[in-house]
Amino acid sequence: MAKNKISYSCTSCTYKTIKWLGCCPECNEWDSFTEVQSIIPATPTARNNTSQATTMVNLNNVATTKTIRMLSHMDEWDRVMGGGIIPSSLIIVTGDPGIGKSTLLLQVCNQLAMHHSVFYFSTEESLQQVKLRAQRLACINDSLLFSDIADLDTIINTALQEKPDIVVIDSIQNCYIAGSQTLPGSTGQLREATFQLMRLAKEQNITIIITGHITKEGVIAGPKTL
Repeated sequence: MAKNKISYSCTSCTYKTIKWLGCCPECNEWDSFTEVQSIIPATPTARNNTSQATTMVNLNNVATTKTIRMLSHMDEWDRVMGGGIIPSSLIIVTGDPGIGKSTLLLQVCNQLAMHHSVFYFSTEESLQQVKLRAQRLACINDSLLFSDIADLDTIINTALQEKPDIVVIDSIQNCYIAGSQTLPGSTGQLREATFQLMRLAKEQNITIIITGHITKEGVIAGPKTL
């Protein structure tokens, strides 16, 4: 007969424990544990045989094509990108709050939009605020489209439907996943969001650029450090 097993999971970093704790020892977040019930089979289960073994290949037999990189024609950016952005890549731009990540990305995206379709999702600032910066930087471009939506599912569905060349999310900390038990900006949700965006980039041939705040320790900030 199957039994119910009760454990507790931190909503900020997904740390798990068999008993409730007031403070998470992993991320130091208070009152973040929720009860999780799982069913333990009465007898050991056999390995799932529905999945088939994959076929391994030798790299010498893998066909390759020359990749045309996406150039912004901003020398320093293209140099840091190794001679331009590789299509289908996931790029994370990090830095202290207020250091100029949004200003840099707006200029880069304006240049990239000369030859590519670019969707810019501003999850922190309103479209009015973005427009004021764009006017100041002379970065108004018909091929550079904006939204201030912060729902990650909506962002991904929009990308799947419209198939832009580049998707920019500024910033990833302000995105939220509907129905998720983790908090927006928490380590657990950042991992989940980044995993979904990585799949979007690889499977749909869409380049993803996201920004993220970092702490003085040099790690991507969570909800307590925004």
